[in-house]
Amino acid sequence: MSATPAFALSRPMMSRRAALRALAAVCGSSMVAEAARAAGAELRVLVTTSGDAAVPIHTALTRRFPAAQISDDLKALTARGGPAMYLAIGPGALEAALNADVAGPLVSAFVSSAAYLRLVAAAPRRTRPVTAVFAEAAPAAQMQLIRRLYRRKVVVGVLLSAATRHLQAQIERAANAAELAVSFELVEPGASPVRALSALTSATVLLAVPDPDLYNAQVARAVLESSYRRRQGVIGFSKAMVGAGTLAAAYATIEDVVAQLGDVVDALASGAAAIEPQYPVYWRVAINDNVARSLDMVVDPAVRGLGHFPG
Repeated sequence: MSATPAFALSRPMMSRRAALRALAAVCGSSMVAEAARAAGAELRVLVTTSGDAAVPIHTALTRRFPAAQISDDLKALTARGGPAMYLAIGPGALEAALNADVAGPLVSAFVSSAAYLRLVAAAPRRTRPVTAVFAEAAPAAQMQLIRRLYRRKVVVGVLLSAATRHLQAQIERAANAAELAVSFELVEPGASPVRALSALTSATVLLAVPDPDLYNAQVARAVLESSYRRRQGVIGFSKAMVGAGTLAAAYATIEDVVAQLGDVVDALASGAAAIEPQYPVYWRVAINDNVARSLDMVVDPAVRGLGHFPG
């Protein structure tokens, strides 16, 4: 499902034309007629995000798509009539658009892979293309970061729940590509994630995944404290988690995601019938130096430059 290569840092940056060809290469043919109608269609953006990210997301979208119709009112957008392509920004927007079964291709952004799969699975039968640029960096990017941080083969511990169990195969492939070992522990419904960590004592580092059952506000701090008592670093899935106490994270900025959305929109407008949901192609690294010092880790300066950046 991921469009991010295992070692993105070593690959030359693709031109926009090459990126469009790569996106079109994964397209099927079952929805060609509808996708063709997307060419020249109006771009409509449904935004339901709130909090600190709302303003920068709106600013980035306006800059990248100056002709788009941006609103938090789905009825107002659909009432415009005519052919259209929709961007759903945030889980609330995606759920609303799926349930309304809006006409035209639908692209989700700023939603985790687990939330996207859950919402799509729960939606009524769809008759038009739906895809996504996920909110979190690919497992391949996180494993690259871990390998470069520790500079040796280590065991990466991962807690999963039923909502994120689908990530296991992707994480295993990414670990193998980065020459790392990985150990999983499935946290059953109602069980304590902190207690589940006792099954991962052989791990040098813990990889957190975006799973509200495992890393919500109530338990995230306890997981961090328990891990650090065992001298285990924790790799987060957002820059905010690094600020909150994880050792590091590979993450995509708002501008990174919006740049990739531009490629996806261009591909659909060029006649692509369907595009697989994908992790951010563009990503970068954040390090918590205080945590690194507390773990007696010396971070190679080159680690801070890891990533793949928009041209």
